[in-house]
Amino acid sequence: MLKNRLELTLQKEVRMNSLRVILLANLVLLSTQIALAVVDFYPKVDYPTGISPMSVFVADLNIQDTIRGPDLIVVNSSDNNVSVFKNNGNGTFAARVNYPTGLNPQAVFAAYLNGDQQSDLVVANNGNNTVSVLINNGNGTFASKVDYATGDKPASVVAINLDGPSSGLADLAVADLFDDKVSILKNNGNGTFATNVQYATGDDPIWIVAAFLNNDTLPDLVTANRAGNSVSVLINAGGGTFPTHVEYPVGGDPRSVFAADLDGDGDQDLAVANYDSNTVSVLKNNGNGTFATKVNYPTGISPRSVIAADIDKDLRPELVVTNEGSDSVSVLKNNGDGTFAAKKDYPTGLNPVSVFAGDLDVDNDSDLVVVNNADADLSVLENRRCQSFALPVNYSAGISTSGFEAADFFVGQLGGNSAPDVVVVDSYADKLIFHQNSGTGTFSQVGSQVVAGTPIRSYGGYFDSDGNLDLAVIDEQTPQVIIMENTGGFNFPVVQFLPLDSASAPQDLHAVNLFAGGGSSDLVVANRDSNSVSVFQSTGTSSPSFNLIGNYHVGKRPLAVTAADVDQDGDQDLITMHRSGPLASSEDSVTVLRKKGNGIFADTARADYPVALENAASLFADDFNGDSYPDLAVTGSSGAPFDSASLLINNGDGSFASPVLYPVFTSPAYYPKGLIAAKLVGEDLFPDLAVPYETGTPTANVSILKNRGDGTLVPQFESFHVGGLNLANATMIFASDLDGDGDQDLVANGLSIVLDAFISVLLSEPQCPPLPADSCIATPGDPNASEGVPNLQDVIYLVNFVFDKSRVNPPCNGTDPISCWPVEPLCRGDANGSGGVPNLQDVIYLVNFVFDKDRLNPPCNGTDPGNCWTPVSTGVCCLPVP
Repeated sequence: MLKNRLELTLQKEVRMNSLRVILLANLVLLSTQIALAVVDFYPKVDYPTGISPMSVFVADLNIQDTIRGPDLIVVNSSDNNVSVFKNNGNGTFAARVNYPTGLNPQAVFAAYLNGDQQSDLVVANNGNNTVSVLINNGNGTFASKVDYATGDKPASVVAINLDGPSSGLADLAVADLFDDKVSILKNNGNGTFATNVQYATGDDPIWIVAAFLNNDTLPDLVTANRAGNSVSVLINAGGGTFPTHVEYPVGGDPRSVFAADLDGDGDQDLAVANYDSNTVSVLKNNGNGTFATKVNYPTGISPRSVIAADIDKDLRPELVVTNEGSDSVSVLKNNGDGTFAAKKDYPTGLNPVSVFAGDLDVDNDSDLVVVNNADADLSVLENRRCQSFALPVNYSAGISTSGFEAADFFVGQLGGNSAPDVVVVDSYADKLIFHQNSGTGTFSQVGSQVVAGTPIRSYGGYFDSDGNLDLAVIDEQTPQVIIMENTGGFNFPVVQFLPLDSASAPQDLHAVNLFAGGGSSDLVVANRDSNSVSVFQSTGTSSPSFNLIGNYHVGKRPLAVTAADVDQDGDQDLITMHRSGPLASSEDSVTVLRKKGNGIFADTARADYPVALENAASLFADDFNGDSYPDLAVTGSSGAPFDSASLLINNGDGSFASPVLYPVFTSPAYYPKGLIAAKLVGEDLFPDLAVPYETGTPTANVSILKNRGDGTLVPQFESFHVGGLNLANATMIFASDLDGDGDQDLVANGLSIVLDAFISVLLSEPQCPPLPADSCIATPGDPNASEGVPNLQDVIYLVNFVFDKSRVNPPCNGTDPISCWPVEPLCRGDANGSGGVPNLQDVIYLVNFVFDKDRLNPPCNGTDPGNCWTPVSTGVCCLPVP
């Protein structure tokens, strides 16, 4: 019925041939899967330049200035000058100040040229075959230019010390377009330059970069050769001489080249913008200054300039390309290995010809600046990197008094539904407090249960055969472990007391299946004062019960224990973490106690590893580098100003490499006390680290360290503050899917300024900073957010939304149509500009635009589709997007 109704409606309302009608009638049978779109940049902010701006550079031109933030430098080809835009300290810029250059300047570079540690400028002048050197007066203003002769038609310039980084001031290398050569101008040591010496390149070198390509200390050169469809690699032979060049094919009409370590192997790779091919070519360095065959990635139309910059702060640079023919800049996200995801386009002005990246607003993110040749302006795109977690929601822990410590807790499925709940340990009232999950990640306190002794820690495990998660609780005072059976309804009667040595001082416990054939969880307890672990085997009966297998000596003062099969022999081994006190940092360590036989842990199978920390506080085992062998992570103090996570990578045989430290926070603080490893951020499958932090101040106190997938971490990738304006001394953290959406959420504890303990829930939901009101960020008629001219895929998406919302992602019943629209904003589907929820009239308008433009008002022939599209000019959705 739906198919017939749609076909009849379109036959009546839209004049098109039968093939198009049949095609559209079947569109509702197609499924479009659209991922949640996250805007990476705020809408552009434009600043006027001179006429025909050609190139932009970002540099701090006055390092003595108290106003922070790099400045912008733009060359204006038709005005024969260079413009300097002074940063106001917040990513906005003062009006330009112009300085004369030579004729028809094409490119600009900033570097230290005369030894005063202030950035000077050098400009390549295509019109009179010179470079202009402008020396910084020491305050961000510049002396009059001094010109030096180059070859024929200099197109770009780079400044670097060609004798090596420790040998003096920057020399100049210039791409001479019509000579098929580069000109080298050696610095005389005072910011003046010797006569140029030329070296051969490929045909029509239009862009030049310098980079260390072959693992020596001398910078090499690379040119993009527009007529040769190649790049030339010129290896520095010493003394800034380049007697030979090697050419590598790229795409058609390469206009720009950039060098960066794209795959994280320590070598500089190449990225090339191919103007005629609408691609960017990536050439991986073989490690010796030679390069592998190019790999091409689609860009927009007529890519003119390419750079590499770490847009998402994962320490792997993205590619950023200006598309002169489609008035946009494309960002290609690095997959982490030097391959790149499909481009995402952001609107610029008309004919963008150059792009540069820098932290313009001093917020530790890479922003973009693009020069728009036809508009005579530049566009600043401020990075809008979104957090991975929603703002924390805090719940009172429910304990009677907290003293000066946040409450210990455990997360697990304790109640009747399938959602993880929270149990809090009240050490002051000697009880457990239960918080039930509604199933959506919200919690309510549902009861409590008194526990004998002094409970300090709880842990869940399947201790019998009924499939319910039972609890084990450490009673530090007695000392003992209290076993509590889950009988349903948050009832946990005590069924066994497991006595420990009177001098043991138990601190931590872990539930794991240690014994062959056992279907129930066994227990291992870390005993601080007896320097041992106690192992209890579950009997596996219908009610939880345990037998002591033995006490095993480990390192000094074990505070944490976990289990993992470190040598992949099929048995769970034990790992303990030890803190010997703040004055004995060399003894802070982990001990690995390998299992030998059925439940036997012998001293001969023990190995100790230093963690390079003081006050080691937490331990976790997981496979951080994807080799199937569990690695170890420990948190603690590493000395001012950093407190760190220590990562010990498994050598593949159950032994561990030396620790590598990653900063957690840099603000004044006590030290990180907790740790969890889980897949938290990004689209990969590698575990990240979440570290709670006892700050003593109302600052961020949960830090995410992102896993790069190779056993290394990105420090301080994201950070959060639990507790609002409270101190929130977080000491524990758990990761679990709290709301059933398949993502790992976080639960941390905290302590308020008035010493009230609470638990804090952070759901895994991307949170982006708000956009300015009435910002034009999207295109009407682009419901699938491809950012291109509306096309067939947009028609498919809109038809599904209007006629069969169950086929959109996420599916919904239409009672709240906005909730069925995952690619914000909703006005992307408002093709006819009516301002309402997308409907049949929008489908008709979009079909006409895609298939039969002469039915639009005004009619047009489609040679310039932007001229055929008139409905929306202001608001959040506009066409064209300014």
